[in-house]
Amino acid sequence: MRFLRAMVLGSMLTACAAPSGERAAMNQGRTYTDWLFEGQFDQLWERLAPEMQQTFRSPGDLAAFAAKSMADLGTPTGPAAEHVAMIGGVQVYSRTGRFDRAPRQVEVQWTMGAD
Repeated sequence: MRFLRAMVLGSMLTACAAPSGERAAMNQGRTYTDWLFEGQFDQLWERLAPEMQQTFRSPGDLAAFAAKSMADLGTPTGPAAEHVAMIGGVQVYSRTGRFDRAPRQVEVQWTMGAD
């Protein structure tokens, strides 16, 4: 179950508004990841695509999911690897790193559409 939550957390593909350009996508992905790790769920939920807002019906639902996932994964440890790729007309930010309770690396990924 922990692995499943890690996979869902890592594959939360959201169409978020972001300025174009790889550097802007990198900065936006970092911002969303910081909001996730720092518990700024109101701001993050507002940026989720409608499909993700249906999955997490409120910032509270998103917070509950993230709290359970982070409790299972633990604390991020060491540096994370980041990259941005253009896939199917959208920019995808990926951050891969280790957590103290996870047996393998975990990927957090955000998909940012032009809108």
